[in-house]
This record gives sequence, C-alpha cells and structure tokens, in this order.
Amino acid sequence: MAFRSTEEVDTWAAVKGGVDAVRVSLARGDWADARSVRIVEEWLRREGERRAEAVRQSAIGLARRATEATELAASAAADSAKHAKESARWAKGAVIVAASALFVAAWPAFDLLRRFAN
Repeated sequence: MAFRSTEEVDTWAAVKGGVDAVRVSLARGDWADARSVRIVEEWLRREGERRAEAVRQSAIGLARRATEATELAASAAADSAKHAKESARWAKGAVIVAASALFVAAWPAFDLLRRFAN
C-alpha cells in the first residue's frame, strides 16, 4: 500500500493496531516506495510529539517537571552557598590586607607622636 498523506497513515494505523503496527510494518519494509516511507516517518514523528505533549500535560508530566525545577533550584542554591563561602574567605583576606595597609600608613604618625612625647 502506498500512502499519499499522513491522514491515510492515521486511517491505516487505526485499522491495523496503532503506532506499534506502523513501526513494525516500517521495520519490516512493507512500504517499498520512498514517498510512503517519508510519510510514515513524518506520521511517527508527529505521533511522538502528540504523545509527548499528552504526557507533559498529564499529572505525571507536571509532577516530573516540578521535580526537575526543584532539583535545579536546589543545585543553584548549593552553588550560591559555595560561592558565598568563597566570597567570605576573600573578604577575610581583604580585611587583613586593609589592616596591614592602615598600620603601614599610620606608622609615620606613631613615630611622630613618639618624638613629641620625648
């Protein structure tokens, strides 16, 4: 049988047993002409998209997406905590450098005070 449209594949699939029957017939090589094979492959692609959309809209699909979003948020929070810890370590180093710079900058003033005290 040669198909001229995906609607004909729909009709054939409804009679013969659905997507699985189409896949088996395609694998077996029941359609020899390239045009029919392309039409059947396009029908299988569209049917896969329809099924995927149905799963996405189902309660299971919504729960799966919510779980993935939660995992992504947890991963982002862990990364943020790691970066915050690293920033705190750099801030401690900056405080030490600033205190050292203050001491070096203030040393001449201390030396001057010591001279006046004598």
